[in-house]
Amino acid sequence: MTLQRSLVLLPILGSLLGCIEAERHGPKPLFGYPVLPDKELLPYVEELLLADTQRLVLANPTMDQLERADHYLTKYLASHPGDSQATTYQGLLAKLQHRYELAVELLGPQDDGTRPYLSYALAEALIFLGKHQEAQEKLNQALTHDPHNGLFHLYLAIALEKQGFLEDAREHYLIATEFEPGLPLARQRLDALSKKQGLSTP
Repeated sequence: MTLQRSLVLLPILGSLLGCIEAERHGPKPLFGYPVLPDKELLPYVEELLLADTQRLVLANPTMDQLERADHYLTKYLASHPGDSQATTYQGLLAKLQHRYELAVELLGPQDDGTRPYLSYALAEALIFLGKHQEAQEKLNQALTHDPHNGLFHLYLAIALEKQGFLEDAREHYLIATEFEPGLPLARQRLDALSKKQGLSTP
């Protein structure tokens, strides 16, 4: 194949790759992310970030998926500035990227107290910023809607322990391990706290 013919075919190949990518949302092609219709941007971001769209339960996205979500959210917000749903997703994305100050800045105004997983995500970011009392308030708020959620009890226990409320923290670690035995962090922190207090682990 001559160089001239290769140069002619290269854009065609790139276009084909982009079409295939847009259809199956696979790995990022050589020529960049595919252009998605405006109405498909947020649903695709939801698919990348959330395990449960209705409750805003976060998934466990890969680095590539986080980059994709960032790309499409930025594109969407450029034409829909201030969109509440997109701003919420942007805040959740910031938390997943460990950009906790930005997460608090974006999620704080969106948290109206009716979506427990949003309150939880905000609380987790606050804990990483050392704002444990604020985190405690958000987690108590989340637990009013979902009192049997082990994850919420785990992070409430962390917030309480960081403030020195060790007995209360121990109680919530125990609840977390009871409701969700598959949370290794709850058991690890309960063991460490018991050792600190000179108590046996239940």
